[in-house]
Amino acid sequence: MEYIDTHCHLFLPEFDKDRDEVIQRGLISNVKKFVLPNVDTSTIDDLISLVKAYPAHCYPLAGLHPSSVEEDYESEIQEIKTRLENGKFYGIGEIGLDFYWD
Repeated sequence: MEYIDTHCHLFLPEFDKDRDEVIQRGLISNVKKFVLPNVDTSTIDDLISLVKAYPAHCYPLAGLHPSSVEEDYESEIQEIKTRLENGKFYGIGEIGLDFYWD
């Protein structure tokens, strides 16, 4: 049986030291796909870099995490929309109400 991690942020700096090891352990354990929801515009480039490194296993989603919504949210949304129109994304992620944080 193959598994899919439907929500992980392996592109964040917390994984800089062991990102490849985490992915390899997942693959060995039959986690064959990693769905990567974007957090905000500051993480898009790192997200895309990870997808390029593991194109058969990493699937990007575009979005704006509720805790990243600031005064400039409209420019954030516009940048994400532009990236959606010009890149390959598999869906929209991080768009719900997340009352856990605030």
